[in-house]
Amino acid sequence: METRKKLLIVEDDQETIKFYNLFFRKYFEVDVCPNGTNFFEHLNSKDYDCIIIDIALTEEITGLDITAKVKSNPKYSHIPIICVTAHIKQIDRQNAFNAGVDLFVAKPVPPHELLAKINLLIEEKKG
Repeated sequence: METRKKLLIVEDDQETIKFYNLFFRKYFEVDVCPNGTNFFEHLNSKDYDCIIIDIALTEEITGLDITAKVKSNPKYSHIPIICVTAHIKQIDRQNAFNAGVDLFVAKPVPPHELLAKINLLIEEKKG
């Protein structure tokens, strides 16, 4: 039997966290990191197959700061990162890609569409 893929969600909005947890736990082993402070503890705890991250976290560190650190570390740079955010200006998109996100998705996004994007990214990174 194949082991479940591991998904790390970095999100500080409680309603979004509840929704993601309910939806994605059917398909993945899901962990939630509600802030950037404990992010690297989470990242070091498992071999994640994908990370969903929000740009705006309620702290000094942003999702883009975290993304840049992950992508600059050879140990983690292979993990696909999907930025799911309400910050949808062109400059937000450009800053996200400059930080290293693999995919930029504007909120709200239908959950099955996001699931398809996650699975596609995981398969692309494997091959």
